[in-house]
Amino acid sequence: MEKDYPNWYLHSLSVDLGKTAVNVKRFFKKEYPRMCRVAGINPASIKSPSMDGMPKSEGFGNSAEEKVVDHLGKLEQVELVLKAIRYCDATSQFILIESLIQHKSNDIVSDELGYMNSRFSDYKTYALQAFADSYEGIANVDLHVYDEEKIKS
Repeated sequence: MEKDYPNWYLHSLSVDLGKTAVNVKRFFKKEYPRMCRVAGINPASIKSPSMDGMPKSEGFGNSAEEKVVDHLGKLEQVELVLKAIRYCDATSQFILIESLIQHKSNDIVSDELGYMNSRFSDYKTYALQAFADSYEGIANVDLHVYDEEKIKS
C-alpha cells in the first residue's frame, strides 16, 4: 500500500543541505546588508535579534509617502529576518548572528562556543537549515535548494 505524504514532507526529504547552506550564506552576504542599508540600519550593530522602535515620519505628498512606505517595508523585512533568527534555538541564534551578521570567523565562533572546528561545521550547517526553515514560515521566502532527483523518486 502506497502512503500519501503531504507535499511539504516530501520536499523536506529532498532538501540539499549543502546547497541550502550556501544559499543562506549568500542571502546574508548580498541581500540582508542591502535590506539593512535601505532601512537605515547598520547590520554590524545588531548584537541580538531584538530591535525596538519604528521610524516616524509625517507625509509630505505622494512621493514622500511612497518613500516612507518603502522604507517601512525594508525595515519590516529586516525585522522578519531577525524574528526568524529568534525562532531558532539558542546555539543557532548565536552562530547566525556572530558568523553571518557580525562576520566573525568560524574559528572565533567555534572557540566562543567551545566546539572543535569539525563539530562546529555540523552546528553551523544545522543553524543555516534552521534559519531557512524559520524564514520560510515567517516571510514566505524559501531559501532551501532541492535535489530534483529526490523529488522525482
